[in-house]
Amino acid sequence: MTDHTDALGGRLPLADPTDLVGAQRELFDKMTSHRGPRGPTTLVSTAQQTAADSSARSTPRCSNPAMTSVSAELVLGEWEHTSLSPRLREVVILAVGAVWQSEYELYAHSAAARKVGISDDAVRVLASGGIPDDLSKDERSPQS
Repeated sequence: MTDHTDALGGRLPLADPTDLVGAQRELFDKMTSHRGPRGPTTLVSTAQQTAADSSARSTPRCSNPAMTSVSAELVLGEWEHTSLSPRLREVVILAVGAVWQSEYELYAHSAAARKVGISDDAVRVLASGGIPDDLSKDERSPQS
């Protein structure tokens, strides 16, 4: 398993926002200007809050704005109507990402988890499929 950091980039280069036109530019603007219930965010990923537009700039998202717009609405709906705290949401995403060995989810949400106060050690343990000692009772056990 790779070390999951909040460094930008990854396997695909980020698109330059100044090169985006038409539907690509509209999608980029929508994704980078949305204010969710927890403050400014992108519709698709909260991973790189240090560069709010980075997830919108990823090549696959920019190359297919029609598909990304549809999936972004689903993610926005989940974001606005979740009953989970930001910390618990990231714990769940990392735990599921570890089970499915989803490199992108682990990469993206490791940064998001750190932003909501989950320690580096806890992020590493969650990404490797373990249960960190420093999680709250609610974060450690399934909800009934």
